[in-house]
Amino acid sequence: MNTLFTGQVLIKLAQTDSTNKFASELLAGNRVFEGTVITSNQQTSGRGQRGQAWNSEKGKNLTFSTIFKPGFLPIAGQFKLSKSIALATADFVVLSGVAGVTLKWPNDVYVHERKIAGILIENQVKNGQIQYSIVGIGININQLTFPEEVTNATSLKIEAGKEFSLDECLKLMCECLEKRYLELRSGKSPDEEYLSKLFRFGQWNNYKSNETIFQGKIIGVSIGGKLIIETLTEFKQFDIKEVAFL
Repeated sequence: MNTLFTGQVLIKLAQTDSTNKFASELLAGNRVFEGTVITSNQQTSGRGQRGQAWNSEKGKNLTFSTIFKPGFLPIAGQFKLSKSIALATADFVVLSGVAGVTLKWPNDVYVHERKIAGILIENQVKNGQIQYSIVGIGININQLTFPEEVTNATSLKIEAGKEFSLDECLKLMCECLEKRYLELRSGKSPDEEYLSKLFRFGQWNNYKSNETIFQGKIIGVSIGGKLIIETLTEFKQFDIKEVAFL
């Protein structure tokens, strides 16, 4: 592992319900080094954003969690970590030979109109400071078929037309994560680059909120991570469960 700390402590599991849950339980009773990675060959209850299940074929994909301790970030700026992790995941996909990579708010990674990776970050806050962050990432690597209800998924193998080594993918992903994390820690803002890669940024499209369909254009993301959409009549901000892309 060509990193300073990310992945230097690596816990490999054959199966677990959720690597994020495993990481949380690990933190509850142990001194855990920053950059510890927990990866599993199979997750039985993997979770994504909005509480949705993360479906992953056994032994085909990367499903792992990394523990970071971003105490340097103010509580109000914690979405910057989400942006940096999303950019790191996009870096990995591009370095794996795939083009057309974008970030769907808040932090899904897309190839054209199809989802290739999802991220779930759970922060533990204590005394007004982020004590630690559990960064759960699922990346479709070698999976070729998906459940019927998953209509817009893709994988590295589908896009690049070749098989990938999961071990080598994890090494590269850890390097990408550490690079972006260290940049964030040094004070470099991910804001501009995140917007430049944002799916549908500056384009008029249909969205749905409170059972109402409306036309809107994504114009930015607030400091707290809310999506800012210009509608035909006003500017509105939406939290993660308040708006759907159509």
